[in-house]
Amino acid sequence: RGTMSRDPHFDQILGVLAALGAGPEQISAVAQAYMQRPGSEPAEPAPTTTPTCVASTKHVSLGPKNMRPKNMPKRKMPKDSMQKGCLQRHGKMWRVFLRENYSRPDGTVGRKQVTHPVGRIDEISEEEAGQKMAQLVVEINQRTTPPTNVTVQEFYSGCFEREHVMKQKYSGRETYRRTFGPHIIPAIGDMKMTEITLGHVQQLCDLKLAEGKSTSLLSHIKCGLTAMFDRAIGHRIITYNPASAITLPKMTHAEPRCPTLEEVRALLAVQRDSDYFPTWELTLLACCDSLNFAEMAGLLWPRVSLTDQLVLADGQNLPGYSVAIRQNFYRKEFGTTKSPARNRILPLPMAIVEALTAVRTRSQFSAPDDLVFCEAKGVAISYDVMLRKLKKAGKQVGIPWISWHDLRRYCANALDRLGMPEEDRQYMMGHSSAAMTRRYTTIPDIERKRSYVEQIARELLAPDVTTAVTR
Repeated sequence: RGTMSRDPHFDQILGVLAALGAGPEQISAVAQAYMQRPGSEPAEPAPTTTPTCVASTKHVSLGPKNMRPKNMPKRKMPKDSMQKGCLQRHGKMWRVFLRENYSRPDGTVGRKQVTHPVGRIDEISEEEAGQKMAQLVVEINQRTTPPTNVTVQEFYSGCFEREHVMKQKYSGRETYRRTFGPHIIPAIGDMKMTEITLGHVQQLCDLKLAEGKSTSLLSHIKCGLTAMFDRAIGHRIITYNPASAITLPKMTHAEPRCPTLEEVRALLAVQRDSDYFPTWELTLLACCDSLNFAEMAGLLWPRVSLTDQLVLADGQNLPGYSVAIRQNFYRKEFGTTKSPARNRILPLPMAIVEALTAVRTRSQFSAPDDLVFCEAKGVAISYDVMLRKLKKAGKQVGIPWISWHDLRRYCANALDRLGMPEEDRQYMMGHSSAAMTRRYTTIPDIERKRSYVEQIARELLAPDVTTAVTR
């Protein structure tokens, strides 16, 4: 067997037999005769060209395994050969079938077929779908450690975008897109990752500042570059992160605004008009329970208790007349809350209980999986549409600058004004730290501090009765 596995002529003999249609018995007989041949001098190495007497074939069947010669050499096929992909029509979509790696429960890596939609049949031609398939095949076949000479644009589109950006929430993905697309890639996209220095990225930020760009954009550029270079360090393309040492000017925040009690009352009065529905309910929820718009848009009926009975919501007890915040709906997709602290259970005042009961009664979407606030077809309400309604109502009462976040700020100040302890206010707002809660409170409790400063003033200005001052 060892002699056959090293014989350069035996594979050619098998190929000729297979091309002539030899059966398993014939092949076995030839193999046995070949093994019993008399010894000879070592033959010259066989030519590497394809024999002219036999047409080349991609696959040759040698019959069942139990009929093959036991001493036949086995061909070792590559486990991860390059693939070309398969483009097919599925309904109204062009779909590409490819094999991709996946992690098994035992930690090993396996291969499975994955379907990738590349476009609608009525929007792109088969040729265009084929071009997209070719790009997808190249990307998947090259999913290994990027080369050290990769450019910024190549690393972003071929590695960083897939491994980091696409795993972020919608807001994070949009921030990366608006930062890299018009600002970073046009400036340094053609430079190699190993050539980027602190001077390059610092100059990029300085030039954007000279163009009049905001400090907020510069901060996004620094954060985006830092995350990308950290990823490159993980792939061992570079050894240090040049973006981590970028120096930016101090960011100035706009003066926070908060509507007064009279302004919110007037706003609610205007929103009673049916044209503004459901902004009245949303405004009341934001002002009383500090919910932001994304939390209200993602609210499901099972997480709202409109009776005095204890119910279960997400495996936890939900007290009567309360609401459980567990998810968001931001712009186009559902997701988790902004931070773990935002997962909270809040009490509902009876005015909101009555309002939400009326909403559920007249809505055709009141099943357990339905949204509390939805459009005519049951889809989530639009942030842009609701904001336009809010600002239209605000313009009528003299506060055209009003936003959903300003109503949340009103709740923070109202809770402080009414004397709620800081710990409870922090929970209501869903803040991870008390410092953030204090930032929302634009009307600090002066009276708690007044007695101390008065005492200091009295000590400074009180006449010293024990010492006479003479001139």
